[in-house]
Amino acid sequence: MSLTAFSRAVQKLWERWLSGGELDPAPLVRTTDSADIAAIKTETDKIDDIKTETDKIAAVKTETDKIDDAATDGLSGTQNSLAYRIDEIETHLHHRERWFGKSADQSGDNWAADTLTPYQAISGNNDYGSDANDEAKVLGSDDTPVITGSQFYDVHRILIVDASSDDVYKLRFAFGTSTLAAAVAAGDTTEIMIKFDSISNVEADFPFDLAMPRVPAGYKLWCQVWNATDNATVDFFIGLHEYEG
Repeated sequence: MSLTAFSRAVQKLWERWLSGGELDPAPLVRTTDSADIAAIKTETDKIDDIKTETDKIAAVKTETDKIDDAATDGLSGTQNSLAYRIDEIETHLHHRERWFGKSADQSGDNWAADTLTPYQAISGNNDYGSDANDEAKVLGSDDTPVITGSQFYDVHRILIVDASSDDVYKLRFAFGTSTLAAAVAAGDTTEIMIKFDSISNVEADFPFDLAMPRVPAGYKLWCQVWNATDNATVDFFIGLHEYEG
């Protein structure tokens, strides 16, 4: 029933009532009214849907404001989000760096110390060293986190302070929660190659950058060395970064 027809029906009922007649609402009802009402409800229900969508606009604005107008959660936010990754990179470049050498007692799970005693790794015969203790035990499971509350770390730089060969060295750092062999088998390693001009000048004047993924605090770290000469040694320190998330 159209609005005009409905108004006419109401007018007729009004006139009948004024003349003393009985009110009969039948003219106001048609068999199609229920269908009309359902159709109207379908449309009015869309109002709630529209509100839901417009509410999302405000939520989106809250997030897009973080691009330039609001603080982000960074490393304390959603892992691998854009803000998380940006904070991760920025923190890696501008961060507190801690340097370590070999602990005097590596019998437990504390292999590193705040010391001027370097780690030493020993090579095999044109291969990585495979004899007992050829690898350098760099970080034990109790050595990280260094900074309370840190969740991850990476070794950013190494400083070579001595070497017994002027041949090329390949240093392999392996990381994991179990054993050196398990870490190597899983491919959880990173490598760096170095060479010195002569045995008399093996000290590096500055640290070398080391590329490695961030790993959870508590992960162990080992270093193996490969040289053409059997039992070639290399002595070094490490500098690491830690992250809150």
